[in-house]
Amino acid sequence: MNEYIKFWRAWDLKDKAPLFATAFIALLLAAYAGFAWFNGLENILEWNTVSEMHQKVINETIFGDHKLSFSASTPLWYIKEHYLPSLVEVNRNAYYLLLIGGLLGLVTTLSGTARLKGLWFLVAAIFLAGVLVSMRLENVLDANNSYGFLVSFIVFGGFYYVSNLFNQKLKLYQTLSIWLIIVALFLFVIQAVSQINTPFISISAYSLIAFLAITLVFIFLISHEIFAGLVWLVSKNARKGQSSLSQLFIISAVYLANVILIYLENTRIIENSTYVVPPLLLYFTSAILGLWGFRKLLDQQQLFSFNRSGVWIYIGLAIVSSSCIAFIYATANDPLQEFIEDYIAITQLAVGFTFFIYILINYFQLFKQGLDVQKVMYKSPYSRLILTRVASIFLIILLFASKNYYSYYQVNAGYDNAIADFYLEEGDLKAAETFYKSSTHYDLYNHKANVTLASLALSQKDRINAAFFFKQAIFKNPSAYAYAGLSASLETEDMYFDALFSLQEGLKTFPNEHRLLTDLAFLQQKSNLTDSVLYYLDLAKKTCTDCEVENTNFLAFWIENSKPERLEEMTAELVSVKSKSQSSEANKKAVARLLNKPITLEVFEISKDSVLDVSRAANLFNSVASTQPESVVNIDPLLFRKLQQKEGNEPYFEELSLTYAQNQYYRGNKIEGLKQLTLLGNNSLSKNKPLYNQNLGLWLLNEGVYTQAIERLNLAGDSASATILSKPSFKAELEAKVADQAKSILKEKITKENFEAIKNKAPLNPIVIATLSDYLSSTGNDVEAYNLPFYVAELNPDAALLWKTYIKKAIKLAQFDYASNGLEKLKKLVGPSEYQEFAELIAKSKDSQSSDGFQ
Repeated sequence: MNEYIKFWRAWDLKDKAPLFATAFIALLLAAYAGFAWFNGLENILEWNTVSEMHQKVINETIFGDHKLSFSASTPLWYIKEHYLPSLVEVNRNAYYLLLIGGLLGLVTTLSGTARLKGLWFLVAAIFLAGVLVSMRLENVLDANNSYGFLVSFIVFGGFYYVSNLFNQKLKLYQTLSIWLIIVALFLFVIQAVSQINTPFISISAYSLIAFLAITLVFIFLISHEIFAGLVWLVSKNARKGQSSLSQLFIISAVYLANVILIYLENTRIIENSTYVVPPLLLYFTSAILGLWGFRKLLDQQQLFSFNRSGVWIYIGLAIVSSSCIAFIYATANDPLQEFIEDYIAITQLAVGFTFFIYILINYFQLFKQGLDVQKVMYKSPYSRLILTRVASIFLIILLFASKNYYSYYQVNAGYDNAIADFYLEEGDLKAAETFYKSSTHYDLYNHKANVTLASLALSQKDRINAAFFFKQAIFKNPSAYAYAGLSASLETEDMYFDALFSLQEGLKTFPNEHRLLTDLAFLQQKSNLTDSVLYYLDLAKKTCTDCEVENTNFLAFWIENSKPERLEEMTAELVSVKSKSQSSEANKKAVARLLNKPITLEVFEISKDSVLDVSRAANLFNSVASTQPESVVNIDPLLFRKLQQKEGNEPYFEELSLTYAQNQYYRGNKIEGLKQLTLLGNNSLSKNKPLYNQNLGLWLLNEGVYTQAIERLNLAGDSASATILSKPSFKAELEAKVADQAKSILKEKITKENFEAIKNKAPLNPIVIATLSDYLSSTGNDVEAYNLPFYVAELNPDAALLWKTYIKKAIKLAQFDYASNGLEKLKKLVGPSEYQEFAELIAKSKDSQSSDGFQ
C-alpha cells in the first residue's frame, strides 16, 4: 500500500505544491465538518444570560457608642440569572466556505478531467454547466434573463475547452493557477455588479443543490472503500495455502452488522446508541482510504492515468463533498443532515453488501488458497464491477423508496432552508419567512426552519407564534434551546404552568442540561417553591461546567432566604472562588454586606459607552454602599456624574445618586455626601424617600447634629429612634462627644497640607470648623474663612458657635448685612446677653468703619 500512497515522490516540485495544497484543504474542510457536527446547534444559536437586579432592604448600624446604637434601613442589590436561546443567526462563514470550497473543488476536478477525452470530459462539462445554472446569477443581477449564466459558461467552459485542447502543453499547476484567477475574477465581478447586499450568500445558497449532487456521487464512489480496506487487511495477512475465508466472513459480518445498525438507527427503527459509529466517521474513513482505492481501481482497470488525472478528480470531488457536508452541519440544516447521514448509511450498506457478493463471486477460490486478493481486486474474472455498481444503485433506490419519498422532501426542505437563510441575511424577512414555511411544508417538524421561524416571531414580539414554532421544533429533533425558548415564550404570555411543564418535559430528554435546570429553578421562584428551587439550583451546580450563572443564583438564593449565621456557612465556598462574572461579584459583595465584612473594589471597569448593565450596576452599588471602614473601594467621584449624565442609565439615576452620596460620605468628602443625600431626602419624587431621610438622620447624628437628625428621623417615620434621641440626657452626651472629638482632632497642628483631611474628619463639628476658620484668617484667606462656617451652617443650623464664627468673619470683611442675617440666626440659639454682645459688636464695627471712612 505504501507504494500507492507515495505516488507523488517522482513528481516535479511544481506539481507537488498544488497536490499538497489541495490535499491539505480537503483535510481541513473534513476537520471543519467534524467540528461543525460536534458543535451542532451552537453553529447558529447560543445561550444568552438574562440578568435581573433585585433589591433587599437590610439594617446597617450607622451610629453607635458604648450605650446605644442606631441602625438604618439601606438597600443591597443582588442578581438572579437565567438562560434564553439567542435569536438564530445565519452562519455567513458556512456559506462562504461552501462557495469557495465548492468552486475550488470543481476547478480542481476540471483540471483533472481536462486531460481526458470523450465521456469523462463531457460529464465534467455537464457538471460545470449544472453548477453555473444552479447559482441563479439572475438573482444577483436582478435580471429576467440568463445573460449572467451565458457569460459565465462561456468564460468557464471556454477555458475548460482550451485546457483540454492544450492538455499536453499545459502543466497541471499552470491550469490550476489560471482556474484560480478565473474564479477570483468571477467573484470580483459578481461583487462589483451585484444588485443585492449579499451576492455570495445568494450564489452559495442556490448552488447548494448542485454541490449536493456532486457530493452524493462522490459518497457513492467511495462507499465500498472501507470494505475494500478490510479485504486488503485479510489478504495481506493470509498465508499461502491456508484458507482466509473464515477471516473474511468474520470481518465482513462485523462490518455489515455495524452498517445495518447505523441504518436502523438513522431510520429510527432503533433508538440512538453510543455504540453505533456516526455516519460522518464512515465518510471520513472512506474518503481517506479512497485515495488508495481509487488509484488501485484505475491501475487495475486501466481507465485513465491516476497521476495525470485521477488524483485531481478525486481530491476535487473530496473538496466539494467536504465543503458541502461542512456547510450542512455548520448551518444546522437538520433535514439535510438526516438525509446525508441516511445516504451514507444506505450506500455503505448497499454497496458494502453488493461488493461483498462481488468479492465472493470473483475471488472465492483465491481466498480459499490464501492468496493476496487485493492485487487483483478490480480485475474481476467473472462478474464485472460495473454490475455491482448497478445492483447497489437499485438496492439504494429500494431502501430510499421504503421511506415513501421522505428523503426527497428532506432535500427540498433543506434547500428551502438555505434559500431562506439568504433572504434572512439579505434583510427580506417576508421572503425568508415564506421559504422557512415552505421548508416546514416538506418536513413539518424540521428543527432548523421551526426554530428560525420562532426566532423571527420573537423579533416581532409575537410570542404566541414563537411558542407554536418552538413546540414543532421539539417534536422530532428536540433541543434544549427549543425547550428553553418555548418555556420563556409561554411564561411571558402568563401561561406559567405550561412554561413549567415544558421545562420539566425538556429535562426528561436532557436530564443533565444545567441551563434547563437553572431556568426551572428561576421559574419556580415566582411561586415561592423554596425547597424545589434549592433542589434544582443544586442539581444545576452539579451538572454545569462553567458555573458562573449557577453560582450567582445559588448566592442569590441564600441572600434571600438565609439568616446571617447560615448564610456564611452556605456561601463560604463560593465567595472564596475567583469569578470573572460581574453578577457573581455583585452577589459576593451583597453577602459581605449582610455579614458586615469588608469589601474590595480597587478597579471598576465599564463599557466604552458608559452604559451600565444590571450586573455592573449591582457590583458598583454594593461596593460603595459598604459601611465597613476596612473596605477598599477606590472609585473616582466623577464617575458617578458621568454615569448619571449618560443616556441609557436613567433606570439607575436614583441609585447612582444614593451610592454617590455614600461613596462621598464614607470615603471622600463627607459634606458632599451629606448634601447629596439631603437632596434625595427632600425630593418628593424619590422612590425611597423615608429610607434616605433615615440614613441622613443617622449620618447627621454621627456628625453631632442633634436637632436636624431628629427631624430627619421623624420624616423617615422612625419615631422610635427619634423618641430615644429626644431625651435631654442624650443631647448632653452628644455635645460632650462633639467636644471630645474636637479635642482629639485638634491635637494635630493645622497646616496647609492637612487642612482638608482635618476638615473631613468632622465636617459639621462647630469647634473644629471655628478653629479651621480662624486658621484661614491667620493665613490671609478671609473670604474662605467666611465661607467655611456659612456652608457648614446649612447642614448644622443649630450650632451657635458656627453663627458666632460666621458673624465675626463677616464683620472682618465689612459684610455687615450678612453679619446681621447671622445675628438673626444666632438670636434663636443663645441667651439675651450673648445676643446683645454680638449685636453691639456689629454696631461698633459698623460705626468704626464709618468713622474711618469719614476721616
